[in-house]
Amino acid sequence: MQNSLNRKELYDLVWKKPMVEIAKLYGLSDRGLAKLCERNGVPVPPRGYWVPVCNPKV
Repeated sequence: MQNSLNRKELYDLVWKKPMVEIAKLYGLSDRGLAKLCERNGVPVPPRGYWVPVCNPKV
């Protein structure tokens, strides 16, 4: 996997997968990834967004 992403790629990733999964791919903590998004002005899904997406029966 590549080591650098541009803002658009980062935006697309955080809206396709939970941040915990993305962070693992890049060797970061989920909080570290959140800070990276914040510094680059990338909006992230709100807390709980992935619960119904990943578990449609919930």
